[in-house]
Amino acid sequence: MLWLARLGLCIMALVVAAACGGSSSAPSSGSRPATVTVGLALQPPKLIFIGFYVARDEGFFAKHHLNVQLAGFQDGVKSLKGVAGGSVDLGATSSDDVIAAVSQGGGFKAIWSYATPVDSIMLGGPSVKTPADLRGKTIAITDPGGFADSQARAVLTDAGIPASAVRFQSFPGRSAFVPALTTGKVDAAVFHVDDGLTAQKLDPSLNVVAKIWQDAPKWWYGAVTVRADYARQHGQVLEDFVQAMIEADRWMYSHKSQVVQLATKYTQEDPAVISQSYDFLAAAHEWPVNDGLRQDMIEYTIQQEFDNHQIDRKPRWQDVVDKRYVDAVLSKVGREKAGY
Repeated sequence: MLWLARLGLCIMALVVAAACGGSSSAPSSGSRPATVTVGLALQPPKLIFIGFYVARDEGFFAKHHLNVQLAGFQDGVKSLKGVAGGSVDLGATSSDDVIAAVSQGGGFKAIWSYATPVDSIMLGGPSVKTPADLRGKTIAITDPGGFADSQARAVLTDAGIPASAVRFQSFPGRSAFVPALTTGKVDAAVFHVDDGLTAQKLDPSLNVVAKIWQDAPKWWYGAVTVRADYARQHGQVLEDFVQAMIEADRWMYSHKSQVVQLATKYTQEDPAVISQSYDFLAAAHEWPVNDGLRQDMIEYTIQQEFDNHQIDRKPRWQDVVDKRYVDAVLSKVGREKAGY
């Protein structure tokens, strides 16, 4: 159990069911709103996570009788640990974390995707202009096995460079990547689009080493994850949550100015960077308006995780996701023709 040994997660289904209690209130069909805590993989959030804040601040959660509390973590692995330990009910993580957990028998399911394709790039310092230049260099990551680690290993694999030929330096959170790269403490790092633009604005000499969003367009990125025992007890809450998120995401595509204003507040990033990043993400249909759980993308990502030695067993795609909640929602609100 390579991944579990690295992260020390208590995620076996029976262990979680016995040890972890959900913090939600009664199902939202009652008169009182159901309280749901959601762990986000980054704090402050990146623009890719802004749908959760839109759903809360623009009243989509309230419309569906949900009191949603957002809890920020420093990366997806820590968010998934929060789900495993019961400090949060749902976790917004990268798919890498969920796939790795499921491959080791963890009692988790992804019920929706908050961001479907990757938006990431790898930036390098003066000595790193192409993936081939990564040999012998230092790459910033957070937790081993997390998103930054997985994406960096994908770049190395494509370049034919073994992971043993580079040094991975772990940081407590992704917020440390920009200063570490711009001050030369590391040679390369993987960034979300708004972080990447911020880093390039601070240091125009940084090089785009790999456009991961372009090189791996079928990489399934964001997963809203729940414990199996929580799902059994709170099916209606999950359905209401997914519907609120889908409605919020659909609203975002026609309300750029409001999204940029909201995102500037929560990300604490430059409004010009947020505006440019919004255009990039909107063009990529980043925020799902349907289920965001495409079989071909999930299977592709599982295969990449296996090829990059992040997992030692490939789970079936249907072992990773549970589409019953989003399918129930789409039967009511219909599918959008464009988008995931």
